[in-house]
Amino acid sequence: MAAEARVRANIPPGVIDRAFYYSTAIEYPFKTCSFICLRYGDGAYGVWYGSLEQETTIFETAFHALMGLLGDIHDLSGIVRQERAVYLVRCKALLIDLRGKKESHPALTGDDYSFCQQIGRRLHHEGHPGLLAPSARCDGNNMVIFEPKVLNRPRISHYLSYDLIPAQRRCLVKRGRKTLMNIGF
Repeated sequence: MAAEARVRANIPPGVIDRAFYYSTAIEYPFKTCSFICLRYGDGAYGVWYGSLEQETTIFETAFHALMGLLGDIHDLSGIVRQERAVYLVRCKALLIDLRGKKESHPALTGDDYSFCQQIGRRLHHEGHPGLLAPSARCDGNNMVIFEPKVLNRPRISHYLSYDLIPAQRRCLVKRGRKTLMNIGF
């Protein structure tokens, strides 16, 4: 224990945390789950998703947490709590902007991901770093990144807890003891 204290005393503040934040906040979808098919990813490459507004990230992540839970459990009677860290991440890139195209191209937010995956494949193949897209869960905006090198400076903003109620298809979003949102899907 004394040796650990001496080592930590000689490490500049934030150095140990920095690698953890980067790998958790940015690299995870590129290294761990690039094979998963998502709205703009067909499983052949990694895609990082972020939201421009906190409300949007809550709607997006709560929806996916609840849908994942509904697919995994058979007893829908309880409440399942999930903890979540909300990160702030900087992006330095020119992105294709699909915001405002929701009305003329409803497939951008539809349940069938094939149109969006076609867009993602093409942009990834052409080497574009990413795009801005309308959220399918609320009136917000998402950032879809194909190249992790354009993302930097991840830092934890705050923590949330999601009380998922599968039987009601609801999620209570809390920050500490305060309920921020009660979302139904």
